[in-house]
Amino acid sequence: MFFKIDFNLIKYESLVIYSLVLISILSILLSILFIPKFIEHTELEKETLGIFPYSEKRFVLLATPLRKTSYPNAYYSYAAIYHNLSTAGGWYPSMVNNNYINKLESLDNLIKNKNCEILKKELNELNTSEVITYDENCEFLDRCGFNKKINKSRVCLYSL
Repeated sequence: MFFKIDFNLIKYESLVIYSLVLISILSILLSILFIPKFIEHTELEKETLGIFPYSEKRFVLLATPLRKTSYPNAYYSYAAIYHNLSTAGGWYPSMVNNNYINKLESLDNLIKNKNCEILKKELNELNTSEVITYDENCEFLDRCGFNKKINKSRVCLYSL
């Protein structure tokens, strides 16, 4: 927009040019001063990232407390890029039917409601054999008969 200004029509051409340069410099300085730097990972996020090397099959993250600190879907991308893992959610939800999406979205409620049998059934129907979850949900999966692959202080990985 600034390059399209016809400076011949402006009476104080040099004042406009200096003002534009000054505005540009001020906006850069304000951005440097007021935009936060990168945030370090919390211990929970480090644990979550550290569990992916142990996963070998199609997985799903359930009942994640990460919504408060980071974007949970970013972990699916991380797992796909750095560990060549796949998930039940996939990349194109528009390519599956609504029933599949409903089953996928109901998994969190099944683990919160402690419903072992339906959780196992839904995971089988979604062709997903590994679950990453947190805190007391790890004990629940253990009681349900899932196979423990790894358990860190707050994060665990179980398989069917």
